[in-house]
Amino acid sequence: MIRQVVLIGGQLIPAYLGIKERQPEIVHLIFTSETKLKLNNLVSQFNNIEFHQHQVEPYAFDEISELVEKLIFDSDGENWELNLTGGTKVMALAAQNVFKGFNLESFYVDQKSRLFFFNNKTYVDIKGNIKISTFLKLSGHQDIRRKTLSDFSKEDFQLAEDIYQLHKTKDLDWLYGQIATDLANRNYQESYFKEIPKAGSVRWRNGVLEIKTSKIDYKAFEPNSLEICFTGLWWELMVAQQVRSWELKHEMMIGVELLSKSVGSNPKNEIDIILNTGKNMIFIECKSGNVKQEDINKMRAIMMVYGGLASRSILVCRKLPRPDLLEKCSDLGIEVFALQSRNKKSKKKGVVSITSLSQLNVKLSNLVDQMQL
Repeated sequence: MIRQVVLIGGQLIPAYLGIKERQPEIVHLIFTSETKLKLNNLVSQFNNIEFHQHQVEPYAFDEISELVEKLIFDSDGENWELNLTGGTKVMALAAQNVFKGFNLESFYVDQKSRLFFFNNKTYVDIKGNIKISTFLKLSGHQDIRRKTLSDFSKEDFQLAEDIYQLHKTKDLDWLYGQIATDLANRNYQESYFKEIPKAGSVRWRNGVLEIKTSKIDYKAFEPNSLEICFTGLWWELMVAQQVRSWELKHEMMIGVELLSKSVGSNPKNEIDIILNTGKNMIFIECKSGNVKQEDINKMRAIMMVYGGLASRSILVCRKLPRPDLLEKCSDLGIEVFALQSRNKKSKKKGVVSITSLSQLNVKLSNLVDQMQL
């Protein structure tokens, strides 16, 4: 019988992977008052494993050592192992010291999805994959709403491509900000009309969208054409359409809304695209207009909740952000993929220049290679 001791820290992924890969019959979770509330998120993922929970002070070396010794003595002769990836450094040192003294096995889950075993100093690749839904549940998000690319028609994708081409005239940018603000504030019902002097006009009525500027006279006949064109959804669709064919993609979700536990079914956070390689989660924020401070703050919040060695956040933007925002992205570890012309490529730290969305998949593969260093 395998008994596994697991140290619980800020991220549950290493604990989950260690249990899933090793399949112990009994698991002893050692946690602190700060990590206590996370335990059910982990335990609920396993049906046939017996769990025991032990709360300790995070920096009480002697207390932790005595607890681990008692567990081993009470079940002497069992096959014990320790997952020391989580917890505080003091917790790891105390538990490892006991296991080393008894010549028992301990292991660490690294960022390359491997288990490193301390006794024989060997690496073993993790065989299983983790699903996006499991990743989110481990962070406490049981309820989500999401979309798939099949929710959109060929005409929707063509509309997105049309809008992309229209933006190249720069004429549409004059209208875009004002219309997007109105839609964000829900300042429209069955119909919508906005005319901006010297810029142009947008009319939406009976499912028909009309855009007129000095250089544009365009009509769209899709039921959600106003939303696609002026909420940035067109850019999300174009990015999603590219990354759907990424060779390392194991799973993808788009338009993911994490629902509040306390305020009905209101979304408390939204993620444009989640890519899953089976080992790594990549969160993509798509910005068709100017990048704002609030966009970076949103990505920062996502990183704090779901972050860790097994994930990355990427901002895919049509316009290069301001220098101060680029600096903040660099400080937070947010990758910036910016669409730029060949003669205006940025050499700023943390910016991955792309001259076409068709380059996204190659750039993503390069990023994953960096994650595996």
